[in-house]
Amino acid sequence: MLSDGRNSRLEVKQVLNDLFSRSRKGEIVGLAGGDGREKKSLFGPTFGSLQADRRFVKVGDSPLVRIFNSKMRVACLPQTSFFQRNIKVSRMLTLVCGAKMAAQAAESSFVKPLLESKGYQLTDGQRRFLEIVMLVYLNVHLVLLEDPLVGIDPQYRDELKRIIEEQSKEKCFFVSGEYGGMADILTKEMWITERFAQESFGTSMIQLWGNSLVL
Repeated sequence: MLSDGRNSRLEVKQVLNDLFSRSRKGEIVGLAGGDGREKKSLFGPTFGSLQADRRFVKVGDSPLVRIFNSKMRVACLPQTSFFQRNIKVSRMLTLVCGAKMAAQAAESSFVKPLLESKGYQLTDGQRRFLEIVMLVYLNVHLVLLEDPLVGIDPQYRDELKRIIEEQSKEKCFFVSGEYGGMADILTKEMWITERFAQESFGTSMIQLWGNSLVL
């Protein structure tokens, strides 16, 4: 994915100008910071959750002219639950991911015991876990998982890391959250928002590559 020239405003204040980013299949990129609005202003215009004055996004060789053009190319985890109360887990997986990818997801030892449960029978943590699983197994180029560890039972964290790493061979992932709270799931590269970097490190926006700090 190539994203360039995003201008975003909150009320009358311009909060983002001319940010350029590029992501490729096989990458798992973290976006960390202390303020949720900061992180939303960076990637909200890309995924259409925030309006931008100027926006250019290209997936592969195809520009995304309108938000609805992004269907089956990019996907974003919503903060509110989308799991249907009266539908079985097995059916939801098929509806969202398609039969082939649903079958792969169902092989997980954490998903398999829940397949015959309906939405209303799941705990909040189980429901959130399954929603992330469905996003991970979607047939898209890029997935944004915003604060995926919030509300997740600790027993599911290693499994999420495993399936994200497995599926990153076929797509790119952006994972956002508070700094220090994503170490269990991030592996390759982390971006830190400017205000948080200034407050914590005394510098502007930085990148972390493994154990290396890039200013």
